Amino acid sequence: MVKASRYVAFGAEASMAPEIGVSSVQGSLYGVAGDLRLFPVPGPFFIGVRGGYQRMTLRTSVALPPLGARTDAAFAETTYVNPRLGVLWTHRSGFSLGADVGVQIPITSRYTSTVPKEAAEADAILSKVASTFGNGVTPTVDLLRVGFLF
Repeated sequence: MVKASRYVAFGAEASMAPEIGVSSVQGSLYGVAGDLRLFPVPGPFFIGVRGGYQRMTLRTSVALPPLGARTDAAFAETTYVNPRLGVLWTHRSGFSLGADVGVQIPITSRYTSTVPKEAAEADAILSKVASTFGNGVTPTVDLLRVGFLF
């Protein structure tokens, strides 16, 4: 993050979540975002907005008797805007600690799936997970953000 003036800071970030499993679904997530923060008063309080792109990949296996098991995937992609409020304390060295809350609002979203129509149950599970985490309005909470401010 770069502080352009006493009132304005901007930055960029990349994120990745390792593959995790919930029930019969395995998933991973990555994203990139740009960040703008306005400091309207002296001190750590800021009003900010983040905009970015994220992609969630989901996989599940389903039994299709008498054919056996089949593994299929689904992808949810979202561009979003994330208005938020928070605090950011910065030491003279640039070391920073912060926390913020906001809401992630999808601008565009796309869901694609390789699940065949014969396995509608599997596609319904994947679609529900993707919609919950990638295509709906989602509250955001960063309890601890550690960084370096230039």
